[in-house]
Amino acid sequence: MVHNQKSQKPDVSRGSGARLPIKTLVTSALLVSMSVVIGQLSMIFANHTLRIGIARIPIVIASMLFGPFAGALAGFIQDIVGVMLIGGGFHPGFTLSAVLVGMIPGMVVWFTRSKLGKKQTFTWFNAAVSTAFVFLFVNLTLDTYWASTILGDAYLVLLPLRATIYGLIAVITTVVILTLSGVLESFKESTLKL
Repeated sequence: MVHNQKSQKPDVSRGSGARLPIKTLVTSALLVSMSVVIGQLSMIFANHTLRIGIARIPIVIASMLFGPFAGALAGFIQDIVGVMLIGGGFHPGFTLSAVLVGMIPGMVVWFTRSKLGKKQTFTWFNAAVSTAFVFLFVNLTLDTYWASTILGDAYLVLLPLRATIYGLIAVITTVVILTLSGVLESFKESTLKL
């Protein structure tokens, strides 16, 4: 006996792969737009080699809330939109840095949840370790290298000033995340139910 099967349309709302829920997309888009606006308002040029800003804080928050994939996507979009609004040239190295800034905090939170059994997302440990990794690996190592290749200045010449400024930005990022931790935890639990 042969059964006639109706052709089934794929359910686009529950697709396979790395799809993100609507709440995650909307909240991430809000954080990306906040990051772009903060980047426009808080950008200070220290000299021809250093641009100071705190625009990546919302990307770090998105990563800690939604994980490394959503954070990396938010960092990528923030970088592309920022380049389009500010003008200037696109550099794939800085885009990679933005993606890593979005990925690293989510990986730290994932590690503390899965390996250490911590339930809270916005702890001092997660904030400090995330910003330390971003500071050491992305800001000091990669961003300084990208700037040295663009400007033609020696890497070690750029490093001391960048270490001082980005060290201060890392401290500011940690303090902002810890200050907002109660609000962010209650937002995560009541609205997102992750």
